[in-house]
Amino acid sequence: MILTRRWCIAGFLFVAGALNYMDRMAISIASPAIMADLHVSAEQMGFVFSSFFAGYALLNLIGGLAADRYGPNLVLALSLTAWSVLCGLTALAQGFWSLISLRVAFGASEGPLGATAAKIINAWFPKRELSRALAVATSGTPFGALAAGPLVGVLISYCGWRVSLTIVAVGGIAFAMAWTFYSMVHLPRADRAEPVPAQSTPRLSELPDPGVPGPSPAERGTESERAASYFGHQLVLANAGAYFAYTYLLSVYLSWMPTFFVSRHHLNLQGAAFGSSVPWLMAFVGLWAGALLSDRIFRSTGRLVFSRTLVQVGGLLVAAAGTALVGEAPSALAAVVVASVALCSLYLAGTSFWAIVQDVVPSTHVGRISGFTHFIANLGGIAGPALTGLIVQRADSFRTAWFVAACISAAAALAVVFASRSRRLSETGARDAATAFNEGSR
Repeated sequence: MILTRRWCIAGFLFVAGALNYMDRMAISIASPAIMADLHVSAEQMGFVFSSFFAGYALLNLIGGLAADRYGPNLVLALSLTAWSVLCGLTALAQGFWSLISLRVAFGASEGPLGATAAKIINAWFPKRELSRALAVATSGTPFGALAAGPLVGVLISYCGWRVSLTIVAVGGIAFAMAWTFYSMVHLPRADRAEPVPAQSTPRLSELPDPGVPGPSPAERGTESERAASYFGHQLVLANAGAYFAYTYLLSVYLSWMPTFFVSRHHLNLQGAAFGSSVPWLMAFVGLWAGALLSDRIFRSTGRLVFSRTLVQVGGLLVAAAGTALVGEAPSALAAVVVASVALCSLYLAGTSFWAIVQDVVPSTHVGRISGFTHFIANLGGIAGPALTGLIVQRADSFRTAWFVAACISAAAALAVVFASRSRRLSETGARDAATAFNEGSR
């Protein structure tokens, strides 16, 4: 019963992620029409895209704290409802400042999703299923972006961008009602899943930390001091920095790819929407491949952090190379191919950011540390679209913007390499973790 229920929960989180990115992607696909209708420049549109991440980053942290205090089921229901309503209200925008205001509020309403999903998964899934559960939940996001291209593109062609946003909003409200009903009726104790001792494995927070003399952070001070210590944990900070670069790159693709195809390769809006959707199919594949690869490496090596960071670094480096080539592509087809490689590789690292938090942090603090990590990451989301819009407006070209994004991704990957080398599990702790992991898999 618990097995069926927890994978049903993962399915709900998949759909929530899909709607999250579909609602978010809708304005990106509609951006050429919005810019023409509301007389918004590329530089201004970049700030509109970034304003979403300003609200999003703020509520990542607050949403994580709320999930710890009030429970993730309630916070997720409120978030789903709020962002769907605000997606519909975006159809009423009359100019630059109304777009900014609505996007800040829209981003804030979507902010709690990451932390609440992480806390729900932490409560219901044993360690041996963690990467797969995270893959199911987070693979909804590229699927939503994939579906948004043809769906919103066709809707805009026939109904205009205002009606299209309203239709997308209605679907979100319906799903919010479904989640609220399911969680109230079937998940009375969803915040505290029944323990599964035989399948559990030690967290890094419960193992000796060779990089710090004396007791580990989990053993020092009061409960508040122990929680605060994880905000400065080297693995947490390195992971957040890599997530910053990931989100910078991701936000550029999410916000500017349809406009890039219209501006650089002269596709119409529907063609740009379809062209933009193809790379997200490969992102979906990359996310699943990354989760499975991470688990396989862990089984083979018994090195938990190594398995996460190897996939993370490799994904960011290949994504950087692919992104640099997007601006150099001589045709729309070539741009789709290299963007597909870049997004597949970027999403290869997708579950590693959340998995490292789950590995390092005790379950009582997962919500707030997940919120903190997501907050840092989405500062990249603020910077990415705004800087891209500024570069495009001043240079009248996307080439430099893609190159800058690639450099940020490569730099973050190299930083993770140096950070992870200085903070490894002890060989004994690693063997214990691997043994427990493998025994739980039998």
